[in-house]
Amino acid sequence: MKRLVFTFGTLYEPQIISALLGKEPPFFMAHVEGYQVFKGTGDLLPSEIYQDISSKHDISTFSFLFAQKSTDPNASINEKVYEITTNQEIYLDWWERYPRWYRKEDIIVTEEHGKAHKAFMYTVDKTGELLETFERVQGDVNTYITGAKKTTRKIT
Repeated sequence: MKRLVFTFGTLYEPQIISALLGKEPPFFMAHVEGYQVFKGTGDLLPSEIYQDISSKHDISTFSFLFAQKSTDPNASINEKVYEITTNQEIYLDWWERYPRWYRKEDIIVTEEHGKAHKAFMYTVDKTGELLETFERVQGDVNTYITGAKKTTRKIT
């Protein structure tokens, strides 16, 4: 069974998604209305995740991106929607530490020419800093690639 996942952060980057899933899945560009991108820091992490990340990274400089519903009626996020398999979704769940950190939210994404699709995205139930613009990868790409490969090896 194939599912659609909306991505805008580290999973948007072909090198990282390929390291995690073996190759970049088919994708198309789309937007989700009523959401905005936020930046979270170490103080927003669940204690279990905080302990793990702080053992590997300088938690004082650690940050992550997440989407949340917006009160702005014109808010939307434009990015990639991947078509993934059930196995690839399992890899993504591990990567996003679902359900301990991120959760999955069902959404409707709309392609540029207006075609709508059911999809999901990973999000966090916390309040962070609203970002008007953002860098998809909050840190070194090679560190994320190494982490993605380690995640894949853990699962297989």
